[in-house]
Amino acid sequence: MDYLKERLDKTVSDSKRKALLLRLSHQWGPFIGGTTEGQSLKFLWLEETLEGENLFCAGTYQKVLELVSKPALDGAKIVFGKKVTKIRSKDNAEVSEVTVESSDGNTETFDEVVVTAPLGWLKWNKEAFEPRLPKNIQEAIDNLGYGNLDKVKSIRHAVASC
Repeated sequence: MDYLKERLDKTVSDSKRKALLLRLSHQWGPFIGGTTEGQSLKFLWLEETLEGENLFCAGTYQKVLELVSKPALDGAKIVFGKKVTKIRSKDNAEVSEVTVESSDGNTETFDEVVVTAPLGWLKWNKEAFEPRLPKNIQEAIDNLGYGNLDKVKSIRHAVASC
């Protein structure tokens, strides 16, 4: 929104037209899944919309996830059901390893670890990583949020929420 206001100040002199364009820009927010103030409109014109019916997929990405996870499931040690409290990594010329500590006090060391965590957990547990995550990663975690997208087609059609 800051970018849009800046561009309007430079290119549109009529205050009524500026106000109209700003009001119109707010209609874009629900289409992209959030408020226009929370979105980057700098490259708005690069967005493509779908022609015709805009269908809602009620399924899941299970088949996609199964395909992408197959190599990891076939060749790695996967541990479920443990609460991880600390992830320590060493990466230098002599050694590259990751030690994972769980809430029961056990530790395991691996040459590679893939960590998946809910965004809320990441926001509240950045100290679980040792050494600390790089500043840009911490800032990205702080700035991420969950979007939502609501579409209303007509009175006769249902509202789809993602």
